[in-house]
Amino acid sequence: MKRHGPSKFRSKSAAPAAPRSGKSAPPAFKPQSHGRGPRGATAPTTAPTNSPNTAKGAPSNARKNTKSLAAQGFAPQNKRERLVIGLHSVREALKVRPHAILRLGLRDDYQRAHQLKELAELAEYSSITVQNLSASTLDDLGSGHQGAAAIVTELPQWNLDEVAQLKRAMIIACDNLEDPHNLGSILRSAWLLDAKAVFVPADRSVELTSTVAKVASGGAEHVPVEVVDNLPRALEELKAKGFWVFGLAESGTRFAWDFELPEKIVWVIGSESSGLRITVERVCDELVRLPQVPGGSSFNAAIAGSMAMYESARQAGKSGPGKL
Repeated sequence: MKRHGPSKFRSKSAAPAAPRSGKSAPPAFKPQSHGRGPRGATAPTTAPTNSPNTAKGAPSNARKNTKSLAAQGFAPQNKRERLVIGLHSVREALKVRPHAILRLGLRDDYQRAHQLKELAELAEYSSITVQNLSASTLDDLGSGHQGAAAIVTELPQWNLDEVAQLKRAMIIACDNLEDPHNLGSILRSAWLLDAKAVFVPADRSVELTSTVAKVASGGAEHVPVEVVDNLPRALEELKAKGFWVFGLAESGTRFAWDFELPEKIVWVIGSESSGLRITVERVCDELVRLPQVPGGSSFNAAIAGSMAMYESARQAGKSGPGKL
């Protein structure tokens, strides 16, 4: 369904689309430096982020008044700091931004656990001191910690002008998602399928929390989560930079693979309860549906987003490990 005149994208049997105007041997990784900054500007090496103690979607056991004294001392102390928990998430933070790890805590028996011991070795290589934490202290920080937690003072970088210069780029926009597990799953797929950013509205939407980062299993260290005051306006800005906006909606008349997808694309995923808002639909160049059995419900938001991202990656000829 086209919102702004005749569709400029063809099914694969149609005529070609018209162009649119407009120290010792180190571990096996290379530490990188990233920051986060305002749209269209080079980001600083560190940037403020929402404290997991107050951000939307944070687990209830992350509230400061329920923490033990030890957990309170380890937890984020200001908005510049963020909590990362879980083996995979902490490992990626150690790989990507070791210089930004303020505190690293491992369960006090970590020497007897292979994966935790591996994290300690990565920390030693980067001259990061390991803080022994009891299991109960880690429980107070957040469920699903797997014996590892870190306080990090940096986020991945988002720069619209740099991304707009790429020949091919994919961005994900989430319209008022409420479940941190959905955003975390989308963030993980966005990392693995080479999306350049995930946009979320500032109001009535989950943002980057420790739960989101845990579910993303390292994706939060690679893909910026860009919080925008007005999602339709942000989408219009992306369109002005050469992106096409495709919304996932049951009212779409064609499947994603019925299009030869544009090289610069924004996939918009609606909320769990009501899908895309009408103001967001109106900005979309196309509305696209996903296949399902008649009379069924609808796909989980994270699953739908992953299917769309995969189709973009498939059409770009990206497959197999190390290809992205």
